[in-house]
Amino acid sequence: MDFLFYPAHRGDPPLKVPTTPYVCTERYDLGPWMNYPERKGKPITTWNGTSSRRIEDLRPERVKDKPTPSKELEPFLQVWLFFGLLAEFSGINLKVPGEDSLVTKDSQIILDHMYDVTVVQGQDGKKSVVLDWGYLNSRREMMLLRLPGDPAALREHYEHLQACLMCANSILKDVPDDFNYDIRYSICALGECLLETVKFELRRLSAPFKAGAVWRKSFLDQDSKRLMATNGWCRSDISRAEANYNSWQALHICRMLDKSLPKKDHKQCDDVSCKLE
Repeated sequence: MDFLFYPAHRGDPPLKVPTTPYVCTERYDLGPWMNYPERKGKPITTWNGTSSRRIEDLRPERVKDKPTPSKELEPFLQVWLFFGLLAEFSGINLKVPGEDSLVTKDSQIILDHMYDVTVVQGQDGKKSVVLDWGYLNSRREMMLLRLPGDPAALREHYEHLQACLMCANSILKDVPDDFNYDIRYSICALGECLLETVKFELRRLSAPFKAGAVWRKSFLDQDSKRLMATNGWCRSDISRAEANYNSWQALHICRMLDKSLPKKDHKQCDDVSCKLE
């Protein structure tokens, strides 16, 4: 994800930037974001009421007798929580003056362009998802052009986007342990970024901000911690970073930071203290 921050030093040669696989079997359908699971016969949420209201009850996948296997859940959630959120923040479902329907010819053009820009095919023939600041800013500008000028309508719109992000965050917290790491945290990265826009706009409108969600849950998994240790991190420093940073972005910078020079042997260190200090 090109909109992510990276440390100035990632080693020599630099640590490889992970890629996000594109696993979707279909594209987002242009409908209202909150009702997407219902339209696809996967009512994994019990969203009750209009999309501008808060979630009253959210039953995670894991409470089912037979939860959906991760390989089936990954493409579904990538469509809904990644491309669906991008579409919603582009204002695809905002009523355009002079149009009878929420979905217009422009809506389809916007969606097709979104996929053209964000889905790339590598030399190995595999597709991956990319996203940069330029494209994110263009989505925000497009949304602003389609927004109503009435402050009350603006507040309702941003409260709706806040509810979408709260829902996405709740879903991601309960995905199975074997859910693809890069897909999960590409959605988290997008969610945390979009949440900052919502926070700014709600405060500008003197509206309460309720979505103080943490997106970094389990980001530093065992593989990430092994990678950091290989790159010179002491176990105690990893534990402190995990305890002190709530931001996914901050932990992502830590994960990509090379600390192998000067060389130190941290084999005797533990999660609480560095024996070399």
